[in-house]
Amino acid sequence: MTTSIDTVIIGAGQAGLTMGYHLRRAGREFVVLDGDSRVGDSWRQRYDSLRLFSRPKYASLPGWRIPVPDYPTRDEMADYLENYAGRFALPVRSGARVQTVTSEDGVFRVSTADEDYLAQNVVVATGAHRRPSVPTFAKDLSPDIRQLTSLGYRNPSQFAPGPVLVVGAANSGTDIALDAAAAGHDTYLAGRHPGQIPIDIDTRRGQRATPLVMFAFRHVLTLRTPMGRKARARHMGHGVNLVRNKLADLDAAGITPLLHVTTWKASTPHRKPPVVS
Repeated sequence: MTTSIDTVIIGAGQAGLTMGYHLRRAGREFVVLDGDSRVGDSWRQRYDSLRLFSRPKYASLPGWRIPVPDYPTRDEMADYLENYAGRFALPVRSGARVQTVTSEDGVFRVSTADEDYLAQNVVVATGAHRRPSVPTFAKDLSPDIRQLTSLGYRNPSQFAPGPVLVVGAANSGTDIALDAAAAGHDTYLAGRHPGQIPIDIDTRRGQRATPLVMFAFRHVLTLRTPMGRKARARHMGHGVNLVRNKLADLDAAGITPLLHVTTWKASTPHRKPPVVS
C-alpha cells in the first residue's frame, strides 16, 4: 500500500511531536511514524530511577505544560508525551518502524513493513542514545560476567551477585552506580570525570538558580558564540557535566573511582576489579 502525503515525521519523541504540533497549527497534512508500540516508549525503555534534570517549565512541549510540580520521572515523561499526542490529535502511527528513505521522481519514498509513503518533506526526529557503544574486548570476557548497557539496564535486580563495574562516569553512569551501591554491591565507576554543576538542583537554592543556568544554555553556550563552540569541542566524545549527582554523592555511597578500562582479568570473575590505564 502506498500513501501520498505532504510530510512524514520519523520519530514520535519530543522533537517529532513538537514538529507535529506546529504542522497541525499550520494546517499541513502529515503523519508521524514511530517504531515503538506506544508514544513515550523511548522513555519507558530506560532505567527505573531515571529522572529529568529540567523542571516542567523548561522540559514541556509547546502548547501544554507537563502536569507535575517537580522534575518529571521517566514514567511521568513517557505518559506526558503519550497524552500530548492525544491532546492535539497528532496522527501518530505506532509500530511503524521506518526501514528505508529513498528519493524517487522528486519526492521521498518512506517505507515501513506494511506501507510506503510518498512525501514532499521528511523530518528525521529519531533522537540520540538509541545505539549502545560496546568496547571490542567485551566479547572476550568470561560468560560468568553479566554485561549490560545503559539501554538494557532497568534496575539492580539484573546484576549478578558480587561487585559491579560501571564504565562511563557521566550522568547515566553515575545514576546506575548509585543504584548498584544502594543495592549492596561493591561498585566501581570507570571513566573520566566530566565536571559537575556546582549547585544541588533538588534544593530551593538550586531551583532559584535554574533560570540563570537555562539562560546560559539558550543564549551563551550555543554554537553561535566562541564560548559555546569551545564548550562543545571540550565535551565531544564524553558525557556532559554531572547535573544532579556529585562526586560527594559517589564518595558517600562508597563507590570506587577508576580510570578507563582497557582489559579485564577474568580468571576470577566477580572478585578482582578490571585492569585500568
